[in-house]
Amino acid sequence: MAEKKKKPQGAAAKWMISTSAETEQDFQSVVKGLKSAGLSIENEKTDVMPTIGTICGSAPREHRAKLKKVPMVVDVEEQANYQLPPPESPVQ
Repeated sequence: MAEKKKKPQGAAAKWMISTSAETEQDFQSVVKGLKSAGLSIENEKTDVMPTIGTICGSAPREHRAKLKKVPMVVDVEEQANYQLPPPESPVQ
């Protein structure tokens, strides 16, 4: 069985953050709070989704607890990375 590699603590991780914000004003307040807590948002147009109450961004793993303490944040989940083998690979 393959051994799971432990990710370094100081390395940046990509996070998907769910909020309970019900108004645009509340949602923007959450975005501001997350940025103050260390979240970096790469593209405001694609990573900030008020309609579904979700924000994506990156921050060091040790900032997760700070991100969760922002008012109206419901969950902070690390995004998983997947890599498919190339089409010519024998394993599909």
